[in-house]
Amino acid sequence: MSIQQLDISKGVRAGGLRVVMASAVAAAGLLVVACAAEIPAETLVQGLADPATRGVSVERLMSRYQEKLLRDGGDRNGPNVKPLLDLILVPLEDLAKSSELDKRTRIDLLAMLADARSGRAAATAVVLPPAAPVVVPAVGSCAAASAYRTAVTCTPAVLVVRHAEDQKVGFGLTAAGKNHAALYPEMVNTYVYGKAHGLGPAGEDVCVCPVSKIIAVDPKPNSINANPSSNPYNTIEPLAKALGIAITVKDAAEVSYTSCYNWNTSARQALLRGADGAATSTVVAWDKQGLNWAKDDVVNLTAWCKLAPTAEPLLKKLPKVFTLEPNGVPFTAQRSHFFVFAGQDPTDGKFATFTRYQQTYSLDGKTWYMTDVLTDLPKFIQLAKF
Repeated sequence: MSIQQLDISKGVRAGGLRVVMASAVAAAGLLVVACAAEIPAETLVQGLADPATRGVSVERLMSRYQEKLLRDGGDRNGPNVKPLLDLILVPLEDLAKSSELDKRTRIDLLAMLADARSGRAAATAVVLPPAAPVVVPAVGSCAAASAYRTAVTCTPAVLVVRHAEDQKVGFGLTAAGKNHAALYPEMVNTYVYGKAHGLGPAGEDVCVCPVSKIIAVDPKPNSINANPSSNPYNTIEPLAKALGIAITVKDAAEVSYTSCYNWNTSARQALLRGADGAATSTVVAWDKQGLNWAKDDVVNLTAWCKLAPTAEPLLKKLPKVFTLEPNGVPFTAQRSHFFVFAGQDPTDGKFATFTRYQQTYSLDGKTWYMTDVLTDLPKFIQLAKF
């Protein structure tokens, strides 16, 4: 019997041995008895393709990763863990991008992949200039089941992105934009489950609460905007699918989210309110005009969505203090920016902490670069803090 014929979902322990039942494909009353050491990783990878064995294969591969990592003292390029990661990273990443796992398993898997990828990249990445250091997750500090995360209360945060690269005419993402959007599950999960961030009241490190709400500009014609852009919705859709979360396009009063949306007190207060009332983090996908419109945008927005003369854009309505125009020079939110708001005041819904990050990209996980507009198709993404 070949190793490919083992049914890993039916493995049992008997004394110091693991007895693995033969699969139905080769069921002839045969038993394969393997040493309790471990089922070959190659077999577990093959099990990812079978719905009957997929769940247990993922769990055992994640456990195997932790075991090997422990043997190598946390070195993801160590002699035990590196060969394993070379074998399992790509198939696990492909699986994580699909909808073939339950929500909890997918979140745990994305956290493990973010930890594995960031640690390996850190060993070979080109050092960025001091003004924009690469944010590399610490070893499991805010991982889903880490002692640190379970010991402290998580901090709810609003994570904001501008839509990815789009067509010059009409709506729709370019190939680079679709690839950019596909990187957001990795980026957001690394931010949530990687290292702690200085978002506390006094700048202390905290773990960000898991994301359970995603908001985007309503892509369908509505009473406010008869021809809205679908780009923000399409940009955040891969993240929504990865987390199993429906994208919210209207507020509690059934008012569509648009570039001209009024982020008043009640709207801000609702941002971090989960469906079950629990603390949550929320991702918002918006457009350039709605994030921080310039004078030239006002005319268009007035025509598009009845912009009120006293209205203010999202980036100026959420924080207690808007810090991105210190010299009065208009700030333009780029596709490569990532904004985080924390420390919400329950009275007015505004946020005491406002942080801007720069996305950095890599084609091979070794050499990293920055650009405001992607034209190529990077495979990896990290964040650098301004």
